[in-house]
Amino acid sequence: MKKTLLFSIVVFFALSCEDNITTQNKQIVVDITTNTTLSSDVVYQIGDDVKVNEGVVLTIEPGTILLNNQGEVVGPEKFKIEKGGKVVAEATPQLHF
Repeated sequence: MKKTLLFSIVVFFALSCEDNITTQNKQIVVDITTNTTLSSDVVYQIGDDVKVNEGVVLTIEPGTILLNNQGEVVGPEKFKIEKGGKVVAEATPQLHF
């Protein structure tokens, strides 16, 4: 009985911790119309022809992973940047440009 309870507790905590380190996935398929930060704890799939609108700043945190529709790693060049729009990003091993 004690071994079963201990095993159950260990499994519960292991599964709880696993959920905390699982990376989220988000798709970006519409234009960036407000100042936005892409977080390094999320994998972003960037659709074709996504624009950073005029006067908008897109910040990409170091370590952020961007993918195209085929699942290939891409950099901030994937975004079309309108005149007056801006992308702020620092290159890391996960983010190449």
